[in-house]
Amino acid sequence: MFEGGIVLAYIYLAIYFVATLVLLWGRQEVARFLAAHTTIADVEALEAFKRVARRNMLVTLPYAVMLIAGVGLGLHLLTQDPVRGLVLCIVANVIFFLVIRKIRPLEIRSRELPCPDPALAAEYARVSRSWLQRLWPDF
Repeated sequence: MFEGGIVLAYIYLAIYFVATLVLLWGRQEVARFLAAHTTIADVEALEAFKRVARRNMLVTLPYAVMLIAGVGLGLHLLTQDPVRGLVLCIVANVIFFLVIRKIRPLEIRSRELPCPDPALAAEYARVSRSWLQRLWPDF
């Protein structure tokens, strides 16, 4: 068994579990937005998009800290018990990356909705770029 005990393995799994829940929450927010809006046709739709983008951006920093801690703990577990540590890391990361693969297309679709109004289109494009390129919302 791991030298640090099973507690570290549980902490590692808990970190990945919480990170996966955060991803699923973000997916649900994006899915709700897409169910309600098929285009960015008015200011209301743009504001709804901004709320979704803002929430997803704000959760990114604590999420990144969780993942850094998870990776560090995973490396520690690998050094303590290479076989069990590897199995644990593979299981946690496969589930995590499968969830990411499921979420990514929704986020892309939410940033590529048709927007017939040129004024709204410019703001929509700016918010979409900000969501991808900035750590903190600037809208």
